[in-house]
Amino acid sequence: MAARLCAKSGFRSFRPFSVLQTISSGPKPCLLQPLRLYSTTGPGGSDSGPTDSSSFTSDLSSFKPSEHELDSELGDVDSAESTPLDRAKRREKKPKEPIDVMSDRPTTSAYFTEDIPFTELLTALDLCVSKYTDHIPFYSAKPTPEQLKKPADRYVPWFSLRQMCRHVRFNLTETQYNSLIARLEQLVGDSKEDLHKLPLELQKYLEGFSRTGKLWNELQEPKTLDDMGRAYAHGRRKEAGARVWLVKGEGAIIINGRPLASYFARMVDREQVLLPFELTSTIGKYNAWIQVLGGGTTGQSGAIRLGISQALVIHEPALQTLLAQEGLLTRDTRMVERKKTGRPKARKGFTWVKR
Repeated sequence: MAARLCAKSGFRSFRPFSVLQTISSGPKPCLLQPLRLYSTTGPGGSDSGPTDSSSFTSDLSSFKPSEHELDSELGDVDSAESTPLDRAKRREKKPKEPIDVMSDRPTTSAYFTEDIPFTELLTALDLCVSKYTDHIPFYSAKPTPEQLKKPADRYVPWFSLRQMCRHVRFNLTETQYNSLIARLEQLVGDSKEDLHKLPLELQKYLEGFSRTGKLWNELQEPKTLDDMGRAYAHGRRKEAGARVWLVKGEGAIIINGRPLASYFARMVDREQVLLPFELTSTIGKYNAWIQVLGGGTTGQSGAIRLGISQALVIHEPALQTLLAQEGLLTRDTRMVERKKTGRPKARKGFTWVKR
């Protein structure tokens, strides 16, 4: 086939040679351009004879692609205007900087703990406990019931759980929150009335965990009787709200302009209204005028009970301990659970039949 091509093109003779040997011995040709194995007669040129292996090698060297051609055809990111020297400088590998072994060490002792921010906060509080108090370290002692008191019973107005999460900028569980409050209570100590005697730096540190920015609750002015000798209180239960005016009298109870027996048909609701008077043995000593709105009979009776209890404390502050022990001075925060989609009630489900 090669002899026929040479005869047609005007070649005088044909000498076969191994293309693979020539390519392997000489420089590699550009694969993106056509490989010329023989010289041809061009316009105005002379007809040359067949090329041997040496001339073929020289032809291959002449077809060695330039760096610019490789960059343009292979899609190199270097621009065409850049010189080979600039590209060589950019491509040469920069020496790696020596690694500082000391910088790879953990910067905190809580690095390998489960919750690093919480552990760091506990460590800081434990250091304060060991520095400013004579107590044993907290991590070796369990919190006492006094340290885990309700927020309303504490002298220092600490942050609530939600407020504490915002302050420390990470989420806390209830157990973690109790641990923090117990340590703060331990720093305050037993003599809570002498908080001004604490070191100034400790006061500033503890004030950062207080709702009011102070280590003591501001005393509220106690409620007193008005000019007509009436005590006013407001009670709530579920969706009901009751406004109660209590004054000394014969024991009449008027609710929304109607007597107690006429307003509440059920005996249970009447007993809830009279419960504060029965516990304090003050039945028949006070008249109550009440306005109640919202909710049902259960919620309204509970709201009235709370309002009457608070009004009794205004008349007789000595009754506060007895009413508080029975839970009559605390609002019942329980609410009706909302109805769920796909259920007839909050939790009740429809009857499921297989067939």
